[in-house]
Amino acid sequence: MADKLAKQKSDMRALYIHTWSTQAQLDDEPAWVNPFYAQIFGIYTIGEVNTQPTALVAAPEQKLELPGVNLVCCPTEAEMLKQFWTLYKSGPPETLATYNGRKYTIPCLYWRSALHGVEIANTDLLHDRYKPGPHVDLADVLTYHGLLRIPTLAVLAAQLNIPMPSLAEGDTIQQMINASLAAPNPAMLQMLAKNGVEYAGVIAQIGAHWRRQLNKTAYR
Repeated sequence: MADKLAKQKSDMRALYIHTWSTQAQLDDEPAWVNPFYAQIFGIYTIGEVNTQPTALVAAPEQKLELPGVNLVCCPTEAEMLKQFWTLYKSGPPETLATYNGRKYTIPCLYWRSALHGVEIANTDLLHDRYKPGPHVDLADVLTYHGLLRIPTLAVLAAQLNIPMPSLAEGDTIQQMINASLAAPNPAMLQMLAKNGVEYAGVIAQIGAHWRRQLNKTAYR
């Protein structure tokens, strides 16, 4: 039983989100990367215990399928967040793995949930960054908490021979999200969901490499 619990605690579930904003720019950064200006369009996870990816997307009155993916079209952002936290509570005690999640993914999930009055299933995802916990920000631990400059996902993926999604983060994704929200577009929605799942997959592979090779070098 102890071995089983130890394994469960070491399992990881990669988490990635698509955000968007009605405001294009905020000072020196795009508004969609700022948790106080961004809204969430999609939440994507893939784990080691249940390897089927899950994609939760804001798609009112749409029903779509994506082969190999549990794709859920949610009528509102609030419903999407409810579904995410329900999924989180119902699953095994995996560690959530993000990339730059301490500054972006988790604060965004927390803030948007708070605005909608959605119950947050785990309020400890921004735990002591120097100790193991329910969330690991790979950008933080791979740079030893600020000792090194944070590399892009593409740099890490290239060194580990991990294919990157064909659609890069940025203006193209933002245009696709805006178009999908403006009018139902099944093909575009499928592309966005596939893109989000692919990014979660990249994070999962980088996380697995970090855990196998570098976890012992992390701060305690």
